Amino acid sequence: MRTTLLVMLSLTTACASAPSPIESHIAEAAAGEVTIVEFVDYRCTHCQTMFDVLAPLLDMNEGRVHLVIRQVPLEKHHGAREAAEVAICAEQQGKLAPMHRALMEGARLGDDGVLTLAQHAGLNIESFKDCLRSDLPKQRLADDLEAWEQSGGDGLPMIFIGRQKFVGVVDIAPLETAFKSELP
Repeated sequence: MRTTLLVMLSLTTACASAPSPIESHIAEAAAGEVTIVEFVDYRCTHCQTMFDVLAPLLDMNEGRVHLVIRQVPLEKHHGAREAAEVAICAEQQGKLAPMHRALMEGARLGDDGVLTLAQHAGLNIESFKDCLRSDLPKQRLADDLEAWEQSGGDGLPMIFIGRQKFVGVVDIAPLETAFKSELP
């Protein structure tokens, strides 16, 4: 019942302009693409459930989606920060999609696990290690947390489809409706 209420509320307030971090991502999208911004924690079970709900929509609309993943690792989730840093460094090499999928499906980390994931994602291992040792992941995490807060962060997962906001686990139907309403 609560999820339905959240969806109804987000759909009714969707006409107003989106928070500035979301607007900037919308502006980055190519013509004909719908922007989806997903704020996630890789160790959040609700985020993992939402990944399973959202994946078919993304797969069916490949080439028509400008997908942006923002990292919000919660301190209460063991390994969430490490997983977010791994995803950020994979993104630096243009390999966020396979790493995001692996992490959402519960891939194990630890030194061997991280390197195995990196190899499977096709990453340059030395560049990946350099990235993990750099300040880049920490700065990006700070930026993502700020973007989440500026976007009205009040739970995870939090997804924007265009300017429409969804918080928590939502059925596919309202997501599909939001996606279709954003198509040119």
